[in-house]
Amino acid sequence: MLSIVHEGVLGEMDGPRAVLVVGRIREFLSDGTIDIASFNGLKEDAPLLVALGASSGETLGVSKPQWNDHWELTLPSQAGFLLQAMKSKHRTWFRKKSTELEKASNGQVVWQWHSRVDDFGHLGEQMEAVAARTYQRALGVGFRNDEEHRERLSLFASKDMFRAMLMEFQGKPAAFWYGIVYGGTFHSEATGFVRELQEFEVGTQMFVRVVDELVKEGVGRFDFGLGDAHYKKRFGDRAWREVNVRLFGATRRGNMLRVYIGGCEAVDRLLRALIQRFGLVDKLKQAWRRRLAKRTNQSTANPGSSGADARES
Repeated sequence: MLSIVHEGVLGEMDGPRAVLVVGRIREFLSDGTIDIASFNGLKEDAPLLVALGASSGETLGVSKPQWNDHWELTLPSQAGFLLQAMKSKHRTWFRKKSTELEKASNGQVVWQWHSRVDDFGHLGEQMEAVAARTYQRALGVGFRNDEEHRERLSLFASKDMFRAMLMEFQGKPAAFWYGIVYGGTFHSEATGFVRELQEFEVGTQMFVRVVDELVKEGVGRFDFGLGDAHYKKRFGDRAWREVNVRLFGATRRGNMLRVYIGGCEAVDRLLRALIQRFGLVDKLKQAWRRRLAKRTNQSTANPGSSGADARES
């Protein structure tokens, strides 16, 4: 499979160029170089999406798109605007949680903003100490202190594009949020915090601080990245629809793959529609995340446990 990442086709894109790109990829499909071409996060008005529509019989995601909302927040020139924009009761709640966090740590909460990173090694280890205990790790997503992440993020850091906020609780890493600044926009990549601090709304506290630091640097937009989450809708002020599209070769193998993957997606859509109808989406997500976080914490606390033990937990 050739996977074209979000906004992965570089350069100016219009209708004729999009047709050329799709035509070239179809050549790869025809000669057996690839079996599937996956286009991730195409905007609703993207020329590539229009070009793929001409091959709708060989695609998934064009005739029956599963739209995802992509949110961003416009950043003004003054730090502290998020708190000012909150209702009085929400401001009071935020400050209460901040006070409770300080009290629980005996005054040992440290927020570290990294706008320049000369050596990613130590920061990577600190973020890994947190990421290893999150539900995202159980899903196989989020930050992982492996060679791929170190190489990629070190490259961004060398170009002064990498930004990260790290929070230490009683001298130990407890939360992080990082992303990339490009073209005046902060592209959020990953965040995480230890489950024990969930009651203090650490995610919201970190978000407010990250935004303030970006405003001080003159960054104009905060792109929340891929995926759906309540906080994105809560804080975002602009959204657009995106869709993932797969293009298959017009061969027996390509047709079999299209039918198989299409069947799986149809079942997925049906189940999602059912749980949305009964208002269970948020409840299921929260329960699933708690279960995954608990299992991950147990695995971290007992690194010698077997795979069977981890499944039983």
